[in-house]
Amino acid sequence: MSFRKSPNPSRGRFEVRVGNGLARELRFDLHDLNGRRLRSFRMETPTRMLDLSDFPDGMYVLRVSDGKQAGVLRLAVLRD
Repeated sequence: MSFRKSPNPSRGRFEVRVGNGLARELRFDLHDLNGRRLRSFRMETPTRMLDLSDFPDGMYVLRVSDGKQAGVLRLAVLRD
C-alpha cells in the first residue's frame, strides 16, 4: 500500500496521495492522540486535500486501511 502526505507540519491543509488504482478501496480515519475518531472518508481520486484548519494545533493520526492492510500517517498542525 503506497500513500503519502505533504506538507507536514502544516497550517492545517494536507495533500494525501495514494498509488494509482487504490483510491476507491481505501478508508481513512482521522484520530486525535487520545484515539477519538474525528473524521472518516474514502478516497475518490488518487489525490485529496484534507483540511484540518478548523482543528486546534497538535498531532493527529490518519489511519489508512484497505480491509486487509492498514497503515498510519502522523499529521502535525502548527500555525506559528
